[in-house]
Amino acid sequence: MGKKTSSNVFDNYAEDYDNWFNKHEATFLSELILIQSLITKTTDCLEIGVGTGRFAQALGIKEGIEPSIEMGAIAKARGITVHQATAESLPFNDNSFNSLLMVTTICFIDNPNVALQEAHRVLRNNGHLIIGFVNKESTIGKRYLQTKDTNKYYQNAYFYSSEEIIKMLTQNSFEIKKIKQTLFDNENNSQSIQQPIEGYGIGSFVGIKASKTVVSQAGLHRNMLSP
Repeated sequence: MGKKTSSNVFDNYAEDYDNWFNKHEATFLSELILIQSLITKTTDCLEIGVGTGRFAQALGIKEGIEPSIEMGAIAKARGITVHQATAESLPFNDNSFNSLLMVTTICFIDNPNVALQEAHRVLRNNGHLIIGFVNKESTIGKRYLQTKDTNKYYQNAYFYSSEEIIKMLTQNSFEIKKIKQTLFDNENNSQSIQQPIEGYGIGSFVGIKASKTVVSQAGLHRNMLSP
């Protein structure tokens, strides 16, 4: 039997996953509002891990990459141009996009550092990467971790804290520009649409906007000479 990967799990449950957005509309809209507040423009933007195209369609993003065939098929039906590929090997030339988006994607990527290096490569100078994720130290994050082994979607996922994502971004030549959070802990969390606030540490869903920084040739030479 082949290894159960995130992509074939999502192939098996693509429609169930897509229906989650209908059942949890307020949660989806809260996350969407946060992402909208971080993206300056969605033209010339690629979504990495476009899934079934829910965020891309709502944001007006026309292109994405997705390893799951079945998920990608649903996104295509929503008008998204989908490339079957992984975040670690983007099928694009250097400096191809002004903006990149990852929403609840990084937890499913096998090698996030390689994925961030690829994101850096295909972004134009001073372009932006927006990452949306569930903070593993939040209420929802802790619940996901507790039920991870029995959850059909998250068995192969690896969740991160906000500090871990920030560290990975800075180590891969990104500069943090904005951080926002939503999905706050209260009894109406799943029923009400919530507005994002600055920072992290209170909300379960965090969005980080980071810009591509360009390493000068002199700086690159110094890094190569460093022990």
